[in-house]
Amino acid sequence: MKKLSLILLGLVWVLAGTANAASITYYLDQTNDPEGWLPDGTNYAQVTIADNGSDIDFTITLLSPLTSIADANFGIDNFLFNSTNVLSAANIIGEPGDWTTNVDYNPAPPNMSADGFGSFEVRLKAGTRQNPTLSFTISIAGDSIADYAVLSSGSVEGNTFFGLHVAGFLD
Repeated sequence: MKKLSLILLGLVWVLAGTANAASITYYLDQTNDPEGWLPDGTNYAQVTIADNGSDIDFTITLLSPLTSIADANFGIDNFLFNSTNVLSAANIIGEPGDWTTNVDYNPAPPNMSADGFGSFEVRLKAGTRQNPTLSFTISIAGDSIADYAVLSSGSVEGNTFFGLHVAGFLD
């Protein structure tokens, strides 16, 4: 039985907002699928960053092109991003209880990288895979949603705003 996992990355985004609150939605549409079953250009996941007035909420949702091929233990097991702020794990709250958060401001592969799509400063890593949604909040004074749309560095395949690892697919 062959197991498939992939890194999803994307740059497609939609901006929506009001005078007091705002959100940005990104669709992750690139994969590193070596078999070519999941071609680039399909929206596989959605990342929504919302300003709730005092904190910034992240919601990462897997979409039907992935959930339709889910097998046992399917779900998100890593999410990576950068920020213009200096964050620590203590700034990231509400992630699943068995997840860990690593912050490294000198990121180097492989610890903080997303398989050819560059290095990131913040990595949330699974204990239990999340299907179909991963949510967490960043609490740091004075930040905005734009502080979290920061490209990865040191890429071979192209720099991206986010890295997402999903595993547990059907053969």
